[in-house]
Amino acid sequence: MQMEILKEYEEVIERQRELYKRYELKAEINAEYTEQSAQNDEEGKLINNIEKNSCLNFDAVITENKHYSKSNAIKIEQNQRKLAIKTEVSNAEDMAKLIHNNALKQVTIEVMEGVHLELSILLLSHKILPVSIIVNVHNNASLSLLEWFASGTERGSSAMLPMQQITVGKEARADISILHNENESSVLAGVSIVKAYENAELKLATAFVGNAMTKSALFASAFGKNSTLQVNELAFGTGSQVFDTSTAIVNSTEETTAEDRARCVLFDNAHYIGKGFAKVKKEATSAYSYVEHRGLQIGSNTKYVPMPDMSIDTRNVKFASHSASSMPIDANAIFYMMSRGIGEEEAKMAFVEGFLSKHISQISSGRFKEIVASALISKLREGKTVYAPVTSTKGIWYDKETNSSAAAKMKTTGIV
Repeated sequence: MQMEILKEYEEVIERQRELYKRYELKAEINAEYTEQSAQNDEEGKLINNIEKNSCLNFDAVITENKHYSKSNAIKIEQNQRKLAIKTEVSNAEDMAKLIHNNALKQVTIEVMEGVHLELSILLLSHKILPVSIIVNVHNNASLSLLEWFASGTERGSSAMLPMQQITVGKEARADISILHNENESSVLAGVSIVKAYENAELKLATAFVGNAMTKSALFASAFGKNSTLQVNELAFGTGSQVFDTSTAIVNSTEETTAEDRARCVLFDNAHYIGKGFAKVKKEATSAYSYVEHRGLQIGSNTKYVPMPDMSIDTRNVKFASHSASSMPIDANAIFYMMSRGIGEEEAKMAFVEGFLSKHISQISSGRFKEIVASALISKLREGKTVYAPVTSTKGIWYDKETNSSAAAKMKTTGIV
């Protein structure tokens, strides 16, 4: 089924194919896994360290060598016991075929009709972890889910290869937060396929923090009448990190909403290519469609290539627009903060935190919001990916009514 849906993705971006090929970056994957590859003695310590610092007790943990689930809603199957991959992938079809044919694990999350769940899972790769993740939120159900991807070591290279299929049924709600916090020697190549049915609402917020090379493809369809999709992606690059993301959102029927908002912060020699495409089908009358790319470049050696576009097959739309912009740190804002007694470096950090807060504010769960905010702020302060960032509310405004970090605005800034 995943491969069939992927064909629809290829059809949606058909007119962009040649352009995308000119900007495709290849991810090289060269890794081997056997049961002896995983460092079992270290594994428990790594998991405990992440749980302790994040104040989380994961409902499921998945590594190459083992897995466990504390929730009846999460089922995990081991498909293979050994694996060796040496190849390059450059597009969604390549990645999907690679993962489909080589998945070590299959994770299935079922939220049954009328049930409301909050879950968190940790996926840990020592060498290579191709994994299939299927999330089904049935009619009138709701799910708040955090997926935390990490490397099995702080320095050794590894490959994380996830393929996700997320389905949100009629009248259902899903708020999914994905944190890619693998170390900066690793590779991520992932594909996600999303469908929302009648009157469903899905919020999907992804933060790309770690990895030397990130390739990500997302196909999201507002499939049922009055369904809503909100896709928010953030890439935070330092050193020589490279990000190549491709997102397609589709309004498939009437009165649907589909939004794709992508942000990136680039330091040093980091490089980001963001392809965002929106399709409003002929049947999607009174649809709302929006694609927005925003980049913050800190340093003259960064590269930011935003590529938003859309195709509209009906004249009867509520709203349809796409935009892109890039900027350096605002010198006037820095001067203003310095005039209030804040040092220059601290002012720059505060400005970046304000920019990041736009992404963090899209996460509904207060607890997950704080975890993602802490990972981003830790990297900002340390200048590199922090393996097990300490979750702290320091520097985050709180909304007393909801007891969550409202808009995740950082103290001293107010810049959003």
